[in-house]
Amino acid sequence: ERFLYRVCSREELNEAKLDGLLRGNTLDKKSGFIHLSTKSQVAGVLALFFAGRDDLVLLVVDPHKLADDGVVKYDEAEPGVFFPHFYGPAGNFTPMPLAAVVEE
Repeated sequence: ERFLYRVCSREELNEAKLDGLLRGNTLDKKSGFIHLSTKSQVAGVLALFFAGRDDLVLLVVDPHKLADDGVVKYDEAEPGVFFPHFYGPAGNFTPMPLAAVVEE
């Protein structure tokens, strides 16, 4: 896909604007990567993880702008269902550069 998507809180985005790094939420840090979605996955992610929240922002991410800072891998979340995840260069957790966000 040309673009990937990141659902985050307004607070997470505001913190990222301070130093240009999206540091992720508790689930990201526990998982070892920044969770992303394809366009067709966004509605399901919202329903499963963010139901009832009114403080959310949908970020549009250009994966090509992440190439210097890490790698996007499609990991199998359940049989036959793959989600994009952003990893650091060594395959570990690293904050995602806000410069890769092309729209919020």
